[in-house]
Amino acid sequence: TEVNRVLESNLKPPTELLHGDCYGIEPQVPGVTMLMFEYGKLKRIEIENPGLKTIRGIEVGQAKRRMHDVYGKLVKVEPDQYDPDSDQYLTIYSRDGRLAMRVLVHSGTIGAIHVGSRRQVEYVEGCL
Repeated sequence: TEVNRVLESNLKPPTELLHGDCYGIEPQVPGVTMLMFEYGKLKRIEIENPGLKTIRGIEVGQAKRRMHDVYGKLVKVEPDQYDPDSDQYLTIYSRDGRLAMRVLVHSGTIGAIHVGSRRQVEYVEGCL
């Protein structure tokens, strides 16, 4: 696949899929926690460790205000589904609305970054 060519790897889907045609693979790529595929197409990249920055300099471990400093009013703020008192989702969308970047904030600090297709970025747990 194209992803294997770019990563110079041999990623393969799991033999049993738990959620229809959606699955995640943990690649051997520094900083990347998971690649999510639907129907064989890469739909979301998850970053949960410091060291890999977005093109605008957002990184796991930074204060959530960094998202607001960089993206301003473009940031959509939502409470976390499981811990709305201390955690948040900060999301920005591409101009056409097809792509998104969601930052998961835990107690004021960026804990994870999800980028990719809007629908899959908005999933809360893996393929759900």
